[in-house]
Amino acid sequence: MKKKTQVYKKSLIVLLLKKILFFIKAILPPKWYDIFYKFTFKIYKSLIRFCYLRFYIYYYFKGDIKNLKKTKIIYRVMPYSLVGEKGLAKTYDLVKKVVDNNLEGDLVECGVAQGGCAALMASLIFEKNNQTRKLWLCDSYEGLPDPTKEDFDQKMCSTGTHTQPMDKGFCLGTLEQVKQLMLETFNFPKDKIIFVKGWFKDTLPLKNKEIGKIAILRIDADWYDSTKECLEYLYDQVAAKGAIIIDDYGTCFGCQKAVDEFLASRNLTVEIKFDGRGGCYWIKS
Repeated sequence: MKKKTQVYKKSLIVLLLKKILFFIKAILPPKWYDIFYKFTFKIYKSLIRFCYLRFYIYYYFKGDIKNLKKTKIIYRVMPYSLVGEKGLAKTYDLVKKVVDNNLEGDLVECGVAQGGCAALMASLIFEKNNQTRKLWLCDSYEGLPDPTKEDFDQKMCSTGTHTQPMDKGFCLGTLEQVKQLMLETFNFPKDKIIFVKGWFKDTLPLKNKEIGKIAILRIDADWYDSTKECLEYLYDQVAAKGAIIIDDYGTCFGCQKAVDEFLASRNLTVEIKFDGRGGCYWIKS
């Protein structure tokens, strides 16, 4: 059972871009499309990040130290993240609340990709030499697996409203890349970040007891099976007033189906709130 506070819808511009991308993919050879997509997406991300500077400049001249710090961290991690500024901002707010209220538990991210959102969370929990928590980063570090039949909407012949096609291996961030980002680029404490490599169905049953209490559970798993495995193995360990973040609830059909089925099977009533770009979250009562 769930209560939704709003319904997320893609803007007309994003929907148009999606149609254009799929059209270009249909007419170009796979090799050429891959080159085209990587080139244009890199430009798109750079433009988004450049536009985000307006917030930093605004808060700087306003003298708003609190929001200046927030925008500075988000701006720094944006090149390494696919989450988008709104998703990063909401994750920041939820982690900040956990830190400020000294809520018990570690932070767990399932689906790390290149590590941008992980770096954002670590920037908050490890500041001012506060190293009482651990950050668990669980990922195949091989990109996404293939979707299953549970991920497809048969009428739409699609896995979701995501703009880019998400083939096997998409969202790839290798273990070496993420380690370099976290431990060298950002210089976070090595003994407080645990990298868990492998498919969730294999790793989480072995690691959940070791993880213990969870303050933030962030699931960015895209597909039905992956999302459901994360919830089944880790949800019970989320502390009261802890947050569950589902990055793909509004964009991937299988992810939303997995969440809805899980909540229904537990007879849980939660207030799902959206971050404005397809992700959602709720606070555990």
